[in-house]
Amino acid sequence: MKFSACLLVLIISLISLSCRQQDVRTTTIQCPQVRNSQSASRVTMALTRMDGVQADSIKVKDGAVTVTYDSMKVAVKNLDFSIAEAGFDADDIPADKKAREALPAECK
Repeated sequence: MKFSACLLVLIISLISLSCRQQDVRTTTIQCPQVRNSQSASRVTMALTRMDGVQADSIKVKDGAVTVTYDSMKVAVKNLDFSIAEAGFDADDIPADKKAREALPAECK
């Protein structure tokens, strides 16, 4: 009986430890219109509003955005759509037209 109870506790402990708490990944999103610091700032703001993305994990360089995110909280497509809603093309997702028109001249 004592052995069975210990075995049961061991199995439950192993199962709870094997459950993922987070799954941190890094991806690069092509954003050809993001070429200056003003555009990069807008993309960074859009991404940091999402749960699972931190500001210090976003790097923007030469029309590409590299971001580290928790895939248990947010999917890559959500990142793409967030950038598109900020007015910039993101991989295969076109920029939201109204958001693109509303961007200041230096971001167009």
